[in-house]
Amino acid sequence: MDSNNSSRSSSIYSELLIDQNDLVNIGKMKVEDYLNYQLKLQIDDIMNHMEKKIADLKENSIKKKEEIRLQLNSEINNESADQEDDDDEDLSNDENAAN
Repeated sequence: MDSNNSSRSSSIYSELLIDQNDLVNIGKMKVEDYLNYQLKLQIDDIMNHMEKKIADLKENSIKKKEEIRLQLNSEINNESADQEDDDDEDLSNDENAAN
């Protein structure tokens, strides 16, 4: 019977997100204080998770901006090279026409 009560208690604690190791704290605190304590722990966990996500997003955005900048520079350089080739070809055609 004790094992049934113990497993039932464990189930209740897990559903309430209460760590069994915190039972000593529960005995020392008012229920409201304990709930505030648990809420603060959960909020802190969420905030830490969100801070990590924000840092990852910033890092990814910096990398993406750099990729786009490099791609645009490459396209600009290719267009400049194509324009120079066209200018050289036009000059060559003009020289051939003059001869």
